[in-house]
Amino acid sequence: MHDLDYTFPAVLWGGNALTQRSLHLAAIALALMANSLPVLGQSFEQIYARESAENWRETMKAYASAAKSGNCQSAKRLGEIHARGLLGRPTDLGQSVGRTGQANTLGCPARQTLEFPVAFADIYAREMRGDARETVSAYVGAARGGNCQAAKRLGEIYEWSVLGIPQDTTESMKWYDTARALGCSSAGLDPKPAPGWGSLFSRGVISEKAGKGAEAVEAYAQIARYSCDATMRLHEIYAKGLHGVPSSHEEAMKWYNSGRAMGCSLPALKIT
Repeated sequence: MHDLDYTFPAVLWGGNALTQRSLHLAAIALALMANSLPVLGQSFEQIYARESAENWRETMKAYASAAKSGNCQSAKRLGEIHARGLLGRPTDLGQSVGRTGQANTLGCPARQTLEFPVAFADIYAREMRGDARETVSAYVGAARGGNCQAAKRLGEIYEWSVLGIPQDTTESMKWYDTARALGCSSAGLDPKPAPGWGSLFSRGVISEKAGKGAEAVEAYAQIARYSCDATMRLHEIYAKGLHGVPSSHEEAMKWYNSGRAMGCSLPALKIT
């Protein structure tokens, strides 16, 4: 499985059997670690398959290196990580907007018809501004062909309601389980919506109807990183100054750009 030779001749090390066994186990541990952590120079697919909160530092460095070398998918993924607070990192909309802009510059939003079969990285690069049904169909085809990254992305799409696809925890779990079975890192492959996600969104809607803008903003902001609908409501509230909330172009743009980074359907996000 690994190229590393785990044999340590006693004559070389001059140790007893226990020492040799300890070295043997240490070498195996190092080899396994080397095969589980994202490292510089790996492809986007390799980094994405192995990312987790436990190795967030190596993951971020690997993505940043790939993005610096011109990989738009890595730049886009960094934008998502900063927008949604993935891998246990705090949200950072400034970094998210910057990385999403970098992905745009590097060519990720290209609207092109997907020709089958298509590689996971190509689907991921083109999903922004793309047709949701075609994108999901392409991922499903790739996942059924054994691609764990495509299955993992389907789990994220149904968990986060990416591209306007309705949130569906059952579908999300199904695809995360498929990704795990196909070999993607098990870390981070479980939906983690905010506690009371549905009730918080409902609270925001009820508060809006009652004209309580501040309460609506508070409820929506708690789930915005999981919900395109909440993000779009925040954008509109600040763009139009609804329900007693002062209009703010800066806040409206912040939530607009957050929606872009999350892959929300942009036609519903309009700066007024």
